[in-house]
Amino acid sequence: MSKLLALPALLPLLLLLLLASTAVDARVIKRMQPRRALLDVAAACKTTSYPLLCQSLAVPANSASLQDLTGTVVSAAVDKAKEAQAEVAKLMAAPGTPKTVSESLSVCRANFESAVDSLRGAGKNLKGAASHADLMNNLSAASAFVETCSDAFDERGLKSPVAKTAEQLGMLVSNSLDLGSALK
Repeated sequence: MSKLLALPALLPLLLLLLLASTAVDARVIKRMQPRRALLDVAAACKTTSYPLLCQSLAVPANSASLQDLTGTVVSAAVDKAKEAQAEVAKLMAAPGTPKTVSESLSVCRANFESAVDSLRGAGKNLKGAASHADLMNNLSAASAFVETCSDAFDERGLKSPVAKTAEQLGMLVSNSLDLGSALK
């Protein structure tokens, strides 16, 4: 009879020990997960043309998968393309802008707008059930649009006033393409 009375007294103690060990395990696992995500992001970014740029954009909490990381880089490219559009508009509105420069800027404006559309399409491809080919088509188109802006100045022998912004946008699009191709 005394053994039966001891069992109910031990049950709360055993339950407490079980809960304590589970809480410790959960904390250890939680601490390990961000490290694992950082390693995955670093490995994924090494496959890009501009790994340091890729890593600078990667936030472990928002980069749980290669698809998430690709979406982050595509989103940064959209933001840079919008910045490029605003820079072009400002330069075109400036009173001292020569006609030939303004004509080339007009080409850039149209192509940066198209790049934004293609990059937004790529973002939708990543979130939806679109094919990998659709994603790559949108990213490739964005790359071509950025290059067309540079070509508009090169063909006329002019120095582009948006060269730095276009180069940064090109780097982001290139990384998006690299990451997107790894999603197969």
